[in-house]
Amino acid sequence: MSVLLETSLGDLVIDLDTERCPTICENFLKLCKLYKYNYLTFFSVQKGFLAQTGDPSNSGNGGQCVWSLLEESSPQYSPSRSFRPEKLDDGRHSKRGTVSMACRKDAKGDLTAASQFFVTLGDDLDYLDDKHAPFGRVVEGDEKGGTLDQINTAFVDKDMRPMRDIRIQHVVVLDDPFQDPIGFLVRHEHHLRHLISLQLSV
Repeated sequence: MSVLLETSLGDLVIDLDTERCPTICENFLKLCKLYKYNYLTFFSVQKGFLAQTGDPSNSGNGGQCVWSLLEESSPQYSPSRSFRPEKLDDGRHSKRGTVSMACRKDAKGDLTAASQFFVTLGDDLDYLDDKHAPFGRVVEGDEKGGTLDQINTAFVDKDMRPMRDIRIQHVVVLDDPFQDPIGFLVRHEHHLRHLISLQLSV
């Protein structure tokens, strides 16, 4: 099961571990289908470490899971902006190109995630293990001189924000094995582009 991210620096194709991480992957795929990742920036790029995106506020504090975006009448609606991702015993960030949900701990000490995710830019990043939730891997765009290399070598400021926007321009869901939840409303992208153009013109 795969997703294509068309970024301003090139394409990334991500294979998802839907069998072992069904909750994470369903959330990610449905957010992709809702165009929630389109036009978002990689707001944090740390060379040899990770590149993070998925936050519409670009602050590291925003974003929400798909179940909070459903109609409130849906039996699958959740008022919480976050969810509990699968925690795999062998969930490791050992290879560059690992795609992982950015997690926080709730009051009970359990990991929670929303919409933010990152791609690792180096190998053997065991510091991230057990703190975040890997669910996929970059299978195209990780070649020498490819998209990950270009992201990794971007100039950033003291807060690790790229000096020039690195943006997800478009997302294509290549395969989605999950049925859309009740109350899941997808706007046509041309309508979304129109709304964004109106916002930018204000």
